[in-house]
Amino acid sequence: MGGVAGDNDGESFEGMRERLASMSVAERQARLVEVEGEMRRLEAEVAVLVRSVERDRGFRADGHLTAAGYLRGELRWSKQQVTGRRRLGRLIDETPGVVEHLHAGAIGVAQAHAFGRAAANPRCGGRLVDHLELLLGHARSLSFDGFHIAIRAWEQLADADGANRDGAACHEHRFFSMSFFDGVGRIEGQCGALDYEAVTKVFEQYQRAEWLADWDDATARYGEDVTGSMLARTNAQRAWDAFMKMLNDAVSAPPGSVPPEPIVNLVWSEQHAEAQLARSGLIPEPTQPPTNVSTNDWRCETTSGVPVSPFEAMQALLSGRLRRVVFDSAGVVVDYGRLQRFFDGAARKAVLLQFPTCVFPGCNRPTHQCEADHLVDWRHGGTTDQRNGAPLCDRHNQLKNRGFTVWRDPGGVFHTYRPDGTEIAPPAAPPGTSPPTIPKAA
Repeated sequence: MGGVAGDNDGESFEGMRERLASMSVAERQARLVEVEGEMRRLEAEVAVLVRSVERDRGFRADGHLTAAGYLRGELRWSKQQVTGRRRLGRLIDETPGVVEHLHAGAIGVAQAHAFGRAAANPRCGGRLVDHLELLLGHARSLSFDGFHIAIRAWEQLADADGANRDGAACHEHRFFSMSFFDGVGRIEGQCGALDYEAVTKVFEQYQRAEWLADWDDATARYGEDVTGSMLARTNAQRAWDAFMKMLNDAVSAPPGSVPPEPIVNLVWSEQHAEAQLARSGLIPEPTQPPTNVSTNDWRCETTSGVPVSPFEAMQALLSGRLRRVVFDSAGVVVDYGRLQRFFDGAARKAVLLQFPTCVFPGCNRPTHQCEADHLVDWRHGGTTDQRNGAPLCDRHNQLKNRGFTVWRDPGGVFHTYRPDGTEIAPPAAPPGTSPPTIPKAA
């Protein structure tokens, strides 16, 4: 099997394709992991070089006034690449552990750039070093989406006033516009997090209905062996048709009728809620504020993972549109009374409230299309409580019948095991340490 990129210097593109084609499936997957590790190491090296270029100022000999101008002109980087890599370079001075983790392959490129963006926040970036160990742990063990929620939660906590101002500004600057030019109609708009989530909840239902209509049509035409490529419309076309159906349903509603209000569930931890209410003068300040900050204890987002400012959440709370759900320190919803055979009613909702998507690694099927499943089956002694429940889509739920298992550790992180006992996408170890020992659930 081929080694790292340096082992194939001078290889043509066709030669590379032939080399990879000659590998087995397992070898190609292993090679992809190798390449990803090399990309992480190279991105860390780029950060060091960019930081050096900024300090050396050698680019001025060619007439460039700034490092950004040099990087855009000499390397043809985009503005986003320049900004992201300069931020990453600054982390070498401020929080070198991030780039060290990246160089060791313990965190991904996207996670490292998320740290760079947080550190660049002028209102709270200087405090990132105080909670770096906690956040690096999340970056090593969570999916990128999970880590994104965690670091946004940290920013909201560290810069509560700024998060409130941003949330209020998003709502204040909401707009919706339509235009028609050169034969093309365009729709544009923006809104705050809560309005976005409410619209999304309705729109998802219409999109799902359009997809089912296409699927039923394809099944009638081609039989049960239908694939996505056989559907009559693309995802983009179905999205527009769903939008039109939503508008037509709205305009055809009887005059004076009261439409059902979309249910928007907010996950807001008790500590975070009390801090915001105290900051607003609605309750007394706590006499002993917590000293150990965990993002499981400071959550404020919708159940689909959209971050919500504490101010927006407080508005929802005061208007009576917030459902109370209690999490423990591992991010698990507390039990709902007596044990029962199936998750349903409030118990099912509690399980689905914990995560925005199916918990199988890499699956992005939204929770509303999943089932609240027992991690340890009922017949094997699994209890029907939220600590033994998780949202799993139909496909990944069925994998349990083929020997796959899912376990949630005491820190709230899910681990998925193949039938041979090896873990899929295990958490990475910090640089210079051995991989963590994660016992498989019985």
